[in-house]
Amino acid sequence: MAFSLIWAFQGSVFADDQKVIHGGGGLKQVPLAGEIKQQTIPNEFFYEGQNSVLSEKTLLTAGYLVYNDHPTGYVTGVEEAKETALTGDTVYLSHGADAGIRPGNRYYIYTKSANVLRPGSKDDYGYIVTIVGVVSIVEVKAKSSLGIVKAEYQEIRTGNSFMPEFSLASPKVDPDRPLANKSVKGVIMAVNAGKESISFGDMVYLSVGGGDGVAESDIFEVTEGVPAKGQPGAKELPRKLGKLRAVVVRFDSTTAVVVSSKSEIRVGDKVSYIQER
Repeated sequence: MAFSLIWAFQGSVFADDQKVIHGGGGLKQVPLAGEIKQQTIPNEFFYEGQNSVLSEKTLLTAGYLVYNDHPTGYVTGVEEAKETALTGDTVYLSHGADAGIRPGNRYYIYTKSANVLRPGSKDDYGYIVTIVGVVSIVEVKAKSSLGIVKAEYQEIRTGNSFMPEFSLASPKVDPDRPLANKSVKGVIMAVNAGKESISFGDMVYLSVGGGDGVAESDIFEVTEGVPAKGQPGAKELPRKLGKLRAVVVRFDSTTAVVVSSKSEIRVGDKVSYIQER
């Protein structure tokens, strides 16, 4: 199935670290009432033949929300006792032939966040898996192996977990695909990098996934799920805060990017699938 996100907006950098996109094809600001402005990522960035908003690195480092995982093993050391491994460095892994590892196999190195709690409670919901690099196996022993770092997205350290590499692709918008008629409702469980507030361009993690009917590129509308600070409990219709696009869909969770933001979005806000591209 087909990860921190940096957007090209007012001097920042897009998903592709070497490209800065300005002007007509770039991000748009649409004036709304008063001083408020709505920021929107044009759908064209998701079309085939266009520059994708999301690079492979962006998808990997955005990660996904899981209740538990089953790593192949762990990084037990870095060459020359370095604190972190860079591209081309050798890393030592905790398993070898005993785990079916063979020379030439490629594995993702990843980290796990602190526990994600259900909004409004102290119940554990899981944690966020973030891919930090890729290694290729060069030497295998009975219960250990050596790998060469082929790519580093974030710091690779002793203690990181590893799992088999899997394929992924940036989601695209198919203008000819019929829009699904379905009802999918969920909650924003967490935000990438643990920010308190969520805004345009941020990655968020939803409580619903493929098992609930979510598909890649689905659009979700965000409505207020918790009263803002200093405001009384909601007695009016929930405010519409923005829109999300699903980019990584697992069976029971979804990673989505904020593609339109009218107001501050927070963990605990509600999301609902809408028939839009």
